[in-house]
Amino acid sequence: MAGDYFHGAETYLLPDTTRPIEVLAASTIGLVATAPNAQSAIAATLTLGEDNSALTVSAVETGPRGNGISIELIDPEANDVALSVALDGDAIQVTLATGADGVITSTASEVASALNADDAANDLITAAAGGDGSGVIEYAYQVYLSGGEDEPFPLNKPTLVTSDKLIAKAGSDGTLKDALTDIYNQTGAVVVVVRVAEGNDEATTKANVIGSMDANGNTTGLAALEGAEGLLGIRPRLIIAPEFSHLSSVGEKMESVAKNLNGIALIDSDHYDTYSNVIKRARKFAEAYFLHGGISVYDPDKKTTVKRHMSATVAGHIVRVDNDEGYWNSPSNRKIYEIEGTAIDIPYVSSGPGAKSCLANQLNSNNIVTIVNKKGGWHLWGNRLTNGVMLPHQRIRYIVGDSINEAHQDAVDRNVTKNYVESVTGRVNLFLRRLTGKVISGGLCWVDTEDNINAIGTGQVFFDYDLGFYDVAERVTFRQHVNRTYNEQIFS
Repeated sequence: MAGDYFHGAETYLLPDTTRPIEVLAASTIGLVATAPNAQSAIAATLTLGEDNSALTVSAVETGPRGNGISIELIDPEANDVALSVALDGDAIQVTLATGADGVITSTASEVASALNADDAANDLITAAAGGDGSGVIEYAYQVYLSGGEDEPFPLNKPTLVTSDKLIAKAGSDGTLKDALTDIYNQTGAVVVVVRVAEGNDEATTKANVIGSMDANGNTTGLAALEGAEGLLGIRPRLIIAPEFSHLSSVGEKMESVAKNLNGIALIDSDHYDTYSNVIKRARKFAEAYFLHGGISVYDPDKKTTVKRHMSATVAGHIVRVDNDEGYWNSPSNRKIYEIEGTAIDIPYVSSGPGAKSCLANQLNSNNIVTIVNKKGGWHLWGNRLTNGVMLPHQRIRYIVGDSINEAHQDAVDRNVTKNYVESVTGRVNLFLRRLTGKVISGGLCWVDTEDNINAIGTGQVFFDYDLGFYDVAERVTFRQHVNRTYNEQIFS
């Protein structure tokens, strides 16, 4: 009989080529900042006993691995036993010495010395006695060291922050603490942080923020954000560097990094610069969300109101709007929380003869975003990137495009059959229909016959799709008419 003969029932699990396309995360913030006195890595420790009988054990290696080390002080319950140390992996067992009557005689100092003299134990821990160490130590069941932590913000390594609890570990100096505070004042957010060293002068710090790549491919500063997805599994989409993005070359690097990530750079102006210089600066960028005006915010540590750049606050604000309404909505004309105002005066007139000429409108007409004071509080004001494209429209293009690409990684290196073409187009069209009516006004995927026939034999296949965007009601015009015929009813 044939080699593949089988008498019975069987099942083949075929690939599911119709599973829905997953929408990728749109709201992750990429933050580059300084924090010279941020918390360092912490070694796990354990203290047994007290005063002169206390024994403190510290892990040699900093970080959480030390939390897996344990100490057990054993009462041998026998006479004339010598002090000894034994290890079983990371479990350290100390057999305490006893006298002729079987009573423990080991002092804290003697136990500490025995641990430090044992090569195997000394690879894991160091020990110290409390006080003068003369007190006799008591037996203790197995107890683990605790408190070991990795450095929360290692230099030039993308680190994931998902809670405002990490703000306390950012230290008081530099820009990291303020930036995270401004973000989390608006909403809960996912932030990829790259901490850079604070230099001896502004030029050195600026170079550290911009970053570079060495001969081994290791990146620093803003450049390190491009490797965040490979390390953390998430891609930064909103790129900020508060207190640095207004500097020449920093904003330019941010725009480049954002473009490589299919994200948006939020670039601050020098809000104390002249109006004409702010306009010139904004026009240097092809696709950035350019911000002018800064913020005034109360600093509880300094117990006073301080002024700083607004990009961290705006990034947090965008994430909040994303969470509440969806990334396909504009963050403009939504209230910003926990600020006292702008760093400089931004005159705003909502309607009437002065509405077009006020500074807020003039900034918007040059594709510059600001914050205005209107009924209900302080609101972000401005929809457009520096190239005039609406912010939500560009974000939709990036997120939809990347979601389709990511979902079809398994379509690479497959035979281009009729079923293959129909499967891909069908899956994309199903995705676009799912988005229609909320994210987009419509969309369609198809294959261009001529282009694909010309590509036969090249290993390339083309799929085209289009998207329709809902307009953002940036300008709402009411046209008032006079109709005297309504008065006729008076005489009827």
